[in-house]
Amino acid sequence: MAEKNEMFNIPRLAYFQYGNIFSGSWKGFDYKIIPVADGQLEVKTWTGPFCDQKSEIQLVQQFPASEEGRVALVEHLYTQYQAFYSANSVEEE
Repeated sequence: MAEKNEMFNIPRLAYFQYGNIFSGSWKGFDYKIIPVADGQLEVKTWTGPFCDQKSEIQLVQQFPASEEGRVALVEHLYTQYQAFYSANSVEEE
């Protein structure tokens, strides 16, 4: 299996401090990270071929906009991907 940081390739904090939104996917598992008020990063996860606006959001969670929060966010994405993988038998590399 690919390394967590390689799978999700989340930008450094400065990217979000300027108000940028980041989205990505890994083998059908989709996510979007949005900087929100109070120094938080909000991450939405969903599955399928469509964008978040055309999909059912499975989970929304917030993390502090800090390096520790960024690490926790990557862990969260990895855990959610593992649940998706085990439920859908996605082929691993």
